[in-house]
Amino acid sequence: MLPKNLREKKRYILCRLIFPDEMQLKTDLNTIIIELKREFFKQIFFLYGDVGAANINAKIIYSLKNQKNEIYFIVLCNYKFVEYVQFCLANICKIEEAKIIVNILKISGTQKQLKKEL
Repeated sequence: MLPKNLREKKRYILCRLIFPDEMQLKTDLNTIIIELKREFFKQIFFLYGDVGAANINAKIIYSLKNQKNEIYFIVLCNYKFVEYVQFCLANICKIEEAKIIVNILKISGTQKQLKKEL
């Protein structure tokens, strides 16, 4: 294992999915997250290519649906490429023909701080 000073620094981005239509009630959380991941990585590869995607090193690592049927998720990425990930998230506008909006709520260096927000 690498020492702390040689490891890549990470940032965590807390996001919320907003459905203008009430489409989220018809599908379950796992299906929505799988489609979101597919669309997210499609945007990264389309905008930045293979080398850019490798440098960004983004992953959707946590998702949650609360009592109000709001869907939250956390994206992990390299700290140098937070703006690139924000741009990719802003470009996602459809999942399975349902219109969506990705709202970025907070950026943090630890998961613990973001989970307090939920």
